[in-house]
Amino acid sequence: LDNVDRDLGSGGPLILPDAVGSAVHPHLLVGSGKEGKIYLIDRDNMGKFDPNTDHVVQEQAGTLSGVLNTPALFYDGTNYRLYFLPGYNNDHAKSYVIANGAFSTSPTSQSSDTYGYLPGSPSISASGTTNGILWAIDTGSNTLRAYNATNLASELWTSNQAAGGRDTLGTALKFSVPTVADGEVFVGTANALVVYGPPIVPTSAPVAAATFSTQPSPASRRPTRC
Repeated sequence: LDNVDRDLGSGGPLILPDAVGSAVHPHLLVGSGKEGKIYLIDRDNMGKFDPNTDHVVQEQAGTLSGVLNTPALFYDGTNYRLYFLPGYNNDHAKSYVIANGAFSTSPTSQSSDTYGYLPGSPSISASGTTNGILWAIDTGSNTLRAYNATNLASELWTSNQAAGGRDTLGTALKFSVPTVADGEVFVGTANALVVYGPPIVPTSAPVAAATFSTQPSPASRRPTRC
């Protein structure tokens, strides 16, 4: 794998909750790499090296083009869902359901958008088990994108949709990750920390039109919807 630049170490592993394990394999982790195979591994018995086969719980090839980041996980009250962003090759963001020590062998949903070179890891925001949103940075178009976490075909918002470039992200950096805290989404770019959240409601009389600026500072850009 290393000789053909398909090393596994390009992707980070994700430790999974015991709720997705089985009686035989209660403690699991999942990960992938540049080869695009998804590996589900027993944390208590990872299999060791065997030149003839992989002693893992499950592996799946052919549904991902290659991964250079860490997957995300969300429980929607019914299903635990895994999310992968491709590292290159203009592939789609994809979701898989995982339960009873196995994940779905094909994506349960995927984005209509494609991602090119090094988009970084996805993030999830939610209100408990409801209103799940998958956040992802498209480095090819310098765009922060938000999807319905239960159906990635439903894109909720992008930083490029507002008129006049109000919510423009700026120059995205490879491997950067959207960070969610206190109802806001933080993204580090080439020259600013950009923060998205609910619209700011003025608490005082509006400033006179002659002195009012419609352009927020890079550290406080907020969309009307997130």
